[in-house]
Amino acid sequence: MLQEDQIAQIVTRAVEANAAPNSVRRVMTEPADTFEGEDAVRITIVLTPDAVKQLADGDPGDVFIRVWNEMRAAEDPRFPILDYATEAELEDVGDSES
Repeated sequence: MLQEDQIAQIVTRAVEANAAPNSVRRVMTEPADTFEGEDAVRITIVLTPDAVKQLADGDPGDVFIRVWNEMRAAEDPRFPILDYATEAELEDVGDSES
């Protein structure tokens, strides 16, 4: 299975194929399961605010398809579950949990 830094590289390439360079601030991963109990990986992609708009204006499935295809090519069988956030949104979530 791919390591977190390898997934981050795949995700960054996929995002930047649809948004400006340096659109990805960071990528976080954690183990997950699909609804059917199969192995998955939850990938949180922290984006710049401009990237959010660029991705929304494009094909919403393109990033997912690129990530999934590259993970399969690297023989990582886990299903990617993609979440998107900006730094501000992550801070808001952290503030509401206090």
